[in-house]
Amino acid sequence: MQPKVSVIIPVYNGEDYLVETLECALTQDLRDIEVICVDDGSTDRSAEIVRAIAEVDSRLRLVQQPNQGAGKARNRGIDEARGSFITFLDADDWYEEPTYLSALYEGATAHDVKVAGGCMVNWWGPGNEERSFAAEPFYSGYEFIADEVLDYADWQFDYGYTRFIYDRSLFEGGAHRFGSLRFFEDPVFFVGIMGEAGRFFGTPRAHYVYRLDRAARDWKTGEVLDLIEGAKQNLAYSREHGLAKLHRFTVKHFDFYAYGIGLGCNRALIGSAQVIGAKLTEFENLIDEGLLREAGETELPYVLRLRRAVDGEEGFDPLGSAYRRARYYYARR
Repeated sequence: MQPKVSVIIPVYNGEDYLVETLECALTQDLRDIEVICVDDGSTDRSAEIVRAIAEVDSRLRLVQQPNQGAGKARNRGIDEARGSFITFLDADDWYEEPTYLSALYEGATAHDVKVAGGCMVNWWGPGNEERSFAAEPFYSGYEFIADEVLDYADWQFDYGYTRFIYDRSLFEGGAHRFGSLRFFEDPVFFVGIMGEAGRFFGTPRAHYVYRLDRAARDWKTGEVLDLIEGAKQNLAYSREHGLAKLHRFTVKHFDFYAYGIGLGCNRALIGSAQVIGAKLTEFENLIDEGLLREAGETELPYVLRLRRAVDGEEGFDPLGSAYRRARYYYARR
């Protein structure tokens, strides 16, 4: 029989948390599921752990491939999936409730929609979790306050795709796969598939726990370029469809990473200044200040303020002369 839900778990050296993650999936009260672990070239005991658990629960399957990145691993899982709905679970995250999948499946089928989602919980460690985002407008889409059917054209959020289930018809013919980006590929995937689905069901009765106790990222040039490219794609999508809130979300979420990377002052990236600067100019050219104003934004994005600071147009220099030493090329040409 066709499973009701296929849970796809990309795994790369995930032995530390994999048992806990598999347990949360396999103990769901929605029993008619399959769990597909795509081992993306792990060098630890990940594959061994999956094989051992699969011996006692035939709903678990192991698929192995050479290391190609999480996006390619998820694509492989989509191709292998047999469920009526497909969802994604990271190898170190978990579902808070044993009713998680049943709440989403019943919500989607009862309301005849192709997508259903729950709330996100940011877990920073024992006793340190974030589950209310009312005070954080740029992460407000992480929670639902009632069972309701929403239209993506009204909601327009771009983060947290793993807490949703998607009708398998959305993937037919190779549609809605993860691209070659190794960073910011998730929002690009999420915006595209939600835009096609249109209406979706949201519920506060299901919570996806996202583990955030990870080491600080050492940003490389390729990751920075992928971040900019992914953000560019969502800016272009929001402009094309007149989605002002999505435009603002994309800019604000990009700003968060720009500050973290230290764009304009990160000495590790000085050798790539010109190529990064050229990509940022492309990003800048996609920013529609009219859409930002429509969404209620009153502050210029980081990259615009940085360029104007470098050009001497305004006093935006929080890190002193580092901008001049970094020599990023933000000016329009």
